[in-house]
Amino acid sequence: MARVKLPVQDFRTRTLHGKLDMNSLSRPKLQIGAGLETTQVIDAGARYGLHPTWRAYDAPLGYHMFEPDPAEAERLRAKYSSQADSIVVHQMALGETAGTVTLNIMRHRGLNSIKRPNPKATWFSISHPGEAEIVDQVTVGMTTIDESAADAGIEFDFLKCDVEGSAYDVLAGAHRQLHSAILGVRSEVDFIPVYEGCRTFGEVDGLLRENGFALMSLETNGAGAPVNGYHLGGRFGYLETSDGIWIKPFEWLSDNSGWSANRVAVAAFKLSAFCFCNGVTDVAIQYLEKAAATVGDQIPRMAETDLYKTVDRFVQKLFKDLEARMVFSEVELDATYRSIFGKERKKRHEFYEDPNLNP
Repeated sequence: MARVKLPVQDFRTRTLHGKLDMNSLSRPKLQIGAGLETTQVIDAGARYGLHPTWRAYDAPLGYHMFEPDPAEAERLRAKYSSQADSIVVHQMALGETAGTVTLNIMRHRGLNSIKRPNPKATWFSISHPGEAEIVDQVTVGMTTIDESAADAGIEFDFLKCDVEGSAYDVLAGAHRQLHSAILGVRSEVDFIPVYEGCRTFGEVDGLLRENGFALMSLETNGAGAPVNGYHLGGRFGYLETSDGIWIKPFEWLSDNSGWSANRVAVAAFKLSAFCFCNGVTDVAIQYLEKAAATVGDQIPRMAETDLYKTVDRFVQKLFKDLEARMVFSEVELDATYRSIFGKERKKRHEFYEDPNLNP
């Protein structure tokens, strides 16, 4: 994975009553204007590590894992010890306010939550009985995304949220970042209160829409919480949880009077890469086409950056597959590619010989 060229701060032990202890924490020099190409991701509930959708992302990445479970946080630090310049683990919960909170440790650690499981939920009562039994409790520090960003001098580009029933609380503590910086969100959503007191999909979606986001995808194929084994896969059970993906439309970028043309172009490329990584290629191309039409003079200036090269690789591989399936003609694909990048795409033997396309 590509490495961040700028330092990232580790909050892991220097906390005071759930807030960052600024007497023992020096502010990193991580202003977004100085490291605009670096994509900053905040991961709320980082159990098991880097989310799979970021594994194909080869541009500079600052990945900030917030994991409240002390044992899991320590495991993650050991797992990513050789990548400490790009992945940092914070042993802390994220929520609506800073302070301390009780973390419920479940029999299945992947279900750990600051909320108690709802015994009426199909997932806990029928599909996976006993796995959400609380076997221990631990008091952990909690901060907010807005406080984390302000204390470290970081503006986050993307948020991944998997906190077992507390997604709304995490988002409520990120008002400034959601309103002015974050471009895309991938979050768990609950359609019923799977955990006691958790806010459901409509409220999460409403909060994000209030901050300029549009829902791009719900990660469900009809597979719910099964009630028995009488199914052949596909659709079954009750749909109680899923993952949702929200993005800022291009117009939000271009209408932001405080952003330079360069920042708009870089943000569009980051969002395009995010869409590619999440399998939504048509929206990925739409971002690039709109960027070319409005801030196209900025795109050639990015040509030597890893972000540009990553997006270029995604586009060329997509276009090669589309041409093979005869979805578009070679002429149509050439014209679209040329309108975005201002150059010719690699074809035939040139495609396979190009070190960026086939490293």
